[in-house]
Amino acid sequence: MILHKKTSSENIMEALSSVSGYSTKDLKSSNRDASVSQWRHLGMYAARKKGYTLVEVGKMFNRHFSTVIMAEKKVDKHKAKVSGALDSLYKHIEDYEDRTQT
Repeated sequence: MILHKKTSSENIMEALSSVSGYSTKDLKSSNRDASVSQWRHLGMYAARKKGYTLVEVGKMFNRHFSTVIMAEKKVDKHKAKVSGALDSLYKHIEDYEDRTQT
């Protein structure tokens, strides 16, 4: 059996900030601008795929867990269009994980 350590929320936020160009403060803010919101949704989706619960992801982004559900549905619906951004985000998250494990 191989035990995997959960990616830290800081690594996810830093990777999302790096890929999107928005600061972690912007991503956690109440800003409802479409561009920031779309990146936030991708971050929520990635955090869920990394094993975080709905409530944990909501707290990570200063949102209610129901917003996380909606974000997951939106990303799933448009997955073909955002697959490049998601792949880049996952790669950055892995890079941040590798840096913190060494």
